[in-house]
Order: sequence, then C-alpha cells, then structure tokens
Amino acid sequence: FAAGRTNDPITTDQTDCCQELNHRFLLAGHLPGGGDWRRGIVVDLSRWQQALRAEISEGDRRMARRYGLPADALAGGAVASQASVSPAWTALRARPAGTPLEDVRFLLDHDRAVLDEIRRAARRPSAELRSSAELGVEELQAQLARLKGWVYPFRASCVAGLIEGDAATAFADLETMLRLGEAAGSQPVLPGALAKMSIIELSLSPLWQGLVEHQWPDAELAQIENRLRRVNPVADVRRSLPQPRAGEPPVHSGPDRPSRDGVWHSIYLARLDPDGPSARLQLSAAERALLDADADAAARALLDGMEQTIGKTVESQNGITLARTACALERYWLANRRYPETLDELVPGFLPKPPVDPANGGPLKYRREAPDRFVLYSVGVNGQDDGGRITASGYSGRTEPGDSVWRNHPAQSAVTDTPQR
Repeated sequence: FAAGRTNDPITTDQTDCCQELNHRFLLAGHLPGGGDWRRGIVVDLSRWQQALRAEISEGDRRMARRYGLPADALAGGAVASQASVSPAWTALRARPAGTPLEDVRFLLDHDRAVLDEIRRAARRPSAELRSSAELGVEELQAQLARLKGWVYPFRASCVAGLIEGDAATAFADLETMLRLGEAAGSQPVLPGALAKMSIIELSLSPLWQGLVEHQWPDAELAQIENRLRRVNPVADVRRSLPQPRAGEPPVHSGPDRPSRDGVWHSIYLARLDPDGPSARLQLSAAERALLDADADAAARALLDGMEQTIGKTVESQNGITLARTACALERYWLANRRYPETLDELVPGFLPKPPVDPANGGPLKYRREAPDRFVLYSVGVNGQDDGGRITASGYSGRTEPGDSVWRNHPAQSAVTDTPQR
C-alpha cells in the first residue's frame, strides 16, 4: 500500500511536485466535519459554508479575544497563510458561492485524480504498510499521519453522498475509510493500532448519520456489519504491546524477583482478551501492588499512559460493537418498519449472536423508546450503568461518569463541525 504512487512522493519534500501534493492534502482542514455520533450531532453544511468563506474564522476570533486584540487583527495573515498552502481552498474562494453541497464537491473535485488513486490502492488485496523495521520510527509515524489525513476527504464525500441521496457513493467512501484503517493497523506496533482506532472512529459518524436518516440499503448494511465484525481493537493492541526482548538485561530485577518489564507486560496482557472484544478495565489489588513496586515518576507516567490506552481501546471497541448492532437494528427496521423489543430478536437473522459489551463482558444495554426510536449503549470505561447518559469527553479513554451511547436520532438537529483548521 505504501508503495502506491500517491503515498510515495508525499512522504518527502524533495521536489516541487511533492510539495504541491502535500499542499493539496491540507484542504482537509477546510472540509466539513463528519458530525459526532457520540454526542448525537449531525452535519449542517450551510453553517460549514459560512465558516469556510468567512474572512475571519471563529478560531481567529477566539484567539483575538484571548489576547485582547481587535476581531479582524488576525484575518489578513490567516487568509494569506491558508491561500499559500491550499490550492483548492484558494480556488474556492475565488469563485462565487454556490450551494453548500456545491462548495463541498468543488473542493473534493479539485483533487479527484489523487483521491481516486487512493481508492484504487485501498482496494488492493494486500493494502498494508511496510514493517516497522523497514520504515523506522519517524517514517512510520509520518505514514500513519498521512493515512489519517486521507480519511477527511473521504468522510466529507461520504456525508455529501448521503445528503445527495447517493448511497452507493457514500458506501464506497465509507469502505475506503475502513480500508485505510486496516492498512494503518496492518503491522503489530502500538502506534499503528492506535491510528487504526482513530480512523475507525472518524468513519463511524457518517455511518451513524446515514442510519439516523434511514439512507443505507439492506445489502450495504450487511456488508458494513460484516467488515466491522472483523475489526478488533482489543486483539490489535494486545498483539502490538512491546514485549521484553530476549537477551536484554532486565530492568529493576534481582535474584529474588522477576524483571519489572516482564511483570508489567504480563499484567497488561492478562487484561486484554486475546480474541477480543472485551478487556478488564480495573486492576486487582495484587496487580496494583506489583505495578506500584519500584515505580518512579517516569514509570508512573508510563503506567498512566497504558491505563488510558486500555480505556481508549475499550471505547473504540464499544463504538465498533455499537455500530455493528445499529446496522443490524436498521436491517430489522427495514424489514419490519419497527425496532425490536430486545436485541435477542436480531439473532440469528441479523446477527450471529447477541452482542457483548466490551467494557464488562455482559450484554449491551438496549432500550426501545418508541417503535421508531431506541437507545443503545455500553456501560463505558467506568464500568457502571449510568442509564444511557453520555460521557462528557467522549472518545478519550478516561474513567468518568457516563456511558458510550448510540442513539438513532440526533441530540441536536442543526449542528456541524466547523472547518477543521
């Protein structure tokens, strides 16, 4: 995958052509966001267009207020800076405003050839990155960042396709996003597993918006559910955890105690189901005592980071499990024009078995509020049933009150993410 002509030149800035390609992909900062399934926010393209074409962005206004400057103090430099690095954005601002959808399509069509090449590359049977040993740390991080950056145009195109009523185009874009995620996680390294989770998370919001508006056909829903069934962040992270290397001197070990590295590694492996999709979020008292032994300030920071990684992994798996179940619920609705009373009614016609909550290994929570309305949720990283109340920070991996919630209706009817500058 990384050997494709599109990715190869833009991993370096050695030529004017390479710099131009890098500049093209900065248009992602001007594309509409994909909404937010965790907070129930759908995309409103008219508000996106207003923010995009404004001489002074909302971010500039906030910065000016923060430093006590006039509202237009940053406008000139910001516009000039954006114009110098984003040809598509420059061309858009030079033409009269069209409809919001026309403006989105104009930005995307400006680099259609490049995006089409990415689509073709992502469909290859073995679309994956080279091994981390071949790439090196810096190049690996650069390519993972590039893969994530490619998601934004396809997410915007997916949303536009849904708004246009073109489910086939929207499905193709969603499939490309999921394939990019698979490519990011194709090597057993933790940065790749985390990048894959991030890409999948970005992909779920346009999927959610299409479900809210009943725009996905049954056949596409079955394919989406089948693809998501193969995504397993818990197993990905487990296989990517750095293992103590044979032959290396153990850290903080002695004749009467094992290597600290080995103890920590075994504890974290034990908390991650090798087959997924669940993980044990809470440490036992004995595990906590072992982790705290000999832990200096740097080690504690590392342990805190690992705890958050496990929490984020569970949140990612929550999203995937909820999305799979929501696809099955929508297929049930298409067949019956109502939602089931319980999730057991989805088996075996729409799901092979009842879905498991990744946060605690129990059943997912489901509540039908009306024949055409439901709330589906996981108990979240805190492991407690908060009745379907949404967590404040969403996809963070932090332990806090609230659940991971998938509703089939928006919480706010006319809200959008502004351009991602």
